[in-house]
Amino acid sequence: MLLLTLGLAVLAAQSDATPFSVLLGERGPVVQNLVADEDGKTLYSLDGQGVIQAWDVAARERLWTAADAFPYTGLALGDERLVTTPGMPRRKLDNGGVTCLALDDKDKTLAIGGADGTVRFLNPKTSKVDEKNVLEGHTDAITAMAWSKSDLAVATANGELWIWAASKGKRELELEAQDAVVHSLVFGGKGKWLAAGNAQGEVRFFDTKSGARKATLTGEAGKSVRGLVIVDKGKSLAAATDAIDLWDLVALGLQ
Repeated sequence: MLLLTLGLAVLAAQSDATPFSVLLGERGPVVQNLVADEDGKTLYSLDGQGVIQAWDVAARERLWTAADAFPYTGLALGDERLVTTPGMPRRKLDNGGVTCLALDDKDKTLAIGGADGTVRFLNPKTSKVDEKNVLEGHTDAITAMAWSKSDLAVATANGELWIWAASKGKRELELEAQDAVVHSLVFGGKGKWLAAGNAQGEVRFFDTKSGARKATLTGEAGKSVRGLVIVDKGKSLAAATDAIDLWDLVALGLQ
């Protein structure tokens, strides 16, 4: 049973989506990040032990697993390649350490969130960092980011949730301060809303023009939502904790 809170009304909506877990048949290590390919047919999950797994969304099956000797903190997908970063970046950046990554829709700009609250931009083809455009003003470590065309949503460890015009370095919208750390973000509805998964097991939906909260999806209490991805051509939302659950956005009125 899925609880949907919208305005003053509380609605119960049953989802027909069948959840599948990071480890087949059982729950596994906590998923740290989640991305999908362009058509939403394949999901890639990253757990805290540095294991990356690929999933067939339609078949609910694992395609392959790749393990590394150290845990990663970021995961992005572009041009049929996975972009990852370990906790201590191989390339030295003056940002206190890389905390998360987000690749834009055109695979031209990789946003790099830092422990110092800054966001820097790297060209994934040339590996050059744009030293002239650094998003500053956040007062704590970056915990999640998501792109919608040229807009970048950024969340921090102390509850800040802002939307930036990234190329201009201009803050466009400051959403309500979050009372739980946001670990995942995704834009949906062709950029009309932003979903934020938090440490309390909730997914909160916000209108990207007014900043008003549209709805709240309540999952299992105390299980952080570490990854959010839109799949099935915008019809489903994949949410990751220690499993990956698929939820029907059409049934929720959030397509």
